[in-house]
Amino acid sequence: MEKYELEVLIRQSDGFGLGFTYYSEGNVDGPVTGMIYEKTFRDVDASDEEIINLLSSGYNYHSDNHRRVDAINSILDYWELPALEKTPDNIPVFDNYRDALAAFDKEKEFFVFKLKTHSVGKPNRPKRKFQPCGVITCMHNANEMCMIDECDMHIRMFRQEG
Repeated sequence: MEKYELEVLIRQSDGFGLGFTYYSEGNVDGPVTGMIYEKTFRDVDASDEEIINLLSSGYNYHSDNHRRVDAINSILDYWELPALEKTPDNIPVFDNYRDALAAFDKEKEFFVFKLKTHSVGKPNRPKRKFQPCGVITCMHNANEMCMIDECDMHIRMFRQEG
C-alpha cells in the first residue's frame, strides 16, 4: 500500500502547479517517489476533487528517489526552481487545498505541506499511465512510449531531449 506524504504547491504566473511525494508502506526511509502534474490550475476556490480532475487530464511524471528531500527536489526541478538542502521543518497540515492556498505566502515560489486525509486513507489521485517518454536515448522506449512503470529518465532528460 502506498502512503501519501507531502504536497508541494508551486506558484506560477498563470496559476499553481502541484506535486506530491509518497512511499510504500513499511519503507519509511525510502525509496520515496516524487509525482509531478504537468498541468496547472487557476481557480483557488475549486474543490479538491475539481483540482485533481483538472490536473489528471494532463500528463503526470514521477521520479524515484532515496530520500524525501530528493523527491521534493525532483518536483522543484521540473518547475525549474532551486533545490532544497533538507526537508523543511514544521510542515503545516491542512484539511484541503483551499486552506493551503490561503496560507501560501505570496512572496514564496513554492509551499510544502501535508493534507490530513493522507493520514487516514488514500486520497483521490490520477493513476500513472504509460505516456510518451520524450527521451530519445531511453532504453525502455518503444514506439515513443515508455514501457515500464519505474522509468525516471523522462524526469531527468525531459527538457534536454523531450
